[in-house]
Amino acid sequence: NVVRLTNNDATDKLPSWSSDGTKIVFQSARDGVSHIFVMNADGSDQQRVSNHKLGDFGPSFSPDGSRVAYQSLKKSVEIFEVTADGRTTNQVTSNSSGDFVAHWQSGMAPPPAAVSPTPTTVAPVTSTTRRSS
Repeated sequence: NVVRLTNNDATDKLPSWSSDGTKIVFQSARDGVSHIFVMNADGSDQQRVSNHKLGDFGPSFSPDGSRVAYQSLKKSVEIFEVTADGRTTNQVTSNSSGDFVAHWQSGMAPPPAAVSPTPTTVAPVTSTTRRSS
């Protein structure tokens, strides 16, 4: 059966489940600008965890579910991460070309001035990133 988990006049989109299945992160414009929200898997306890004036997009849970990576529109698009409870936010990238689509990857060193070193870090896809053939 399909169950509606959010109920407001805004667009709620891009849901992503935590690895343990207890939380869902999603993007919503319910406050007039797109922000990142985390809720319990049953739709209860919906909490906004981002707060940039121009909008936040593309949320993704870390593999252990403790953090969320997302894009934020400032002077350019940058990657941020926030604890799943919204208490601590870190800017992961900072450059004029813009960074898009944060993906979590294991075994990578964190970018300079990012979060404390952990086995899993955010790997931004920048406008200058090239894939090998």
